[in-house]
Amino acid sequence: MFEKDKYVYAERFDKSYGDTPQRFLEFLNSTEIAVKGNYGETWSFIRADCNSLKRYTNFQLFFLNPQKTDTDKYLHEERESWGD
Repeated sequence: MFEKDKYVYAERFDKSYGDTPQRFLEFLNSTEIAVKGNYGETWSFIRADCNSLKRYTNFQLFFLNPQKTDTDKYLHEERESWGD
């Protein structure tokens, strides 16, 4: 993507969601991009095949309960598996 295109897309994004955070949350939870499941399940899906190159996200999980997620537990388990 060209640098000038990045600015165009960023401005478009800002116009769509900059003043309406609820609309942004709805976008994050839309079926076209939101992966359903817990943190570990969503990352397993995103990492499989070429899914990481597609338009998927699990960022919506943060907004469900930003104080309590299973992120740390999942990351600890992942690090332990790297030793294999």
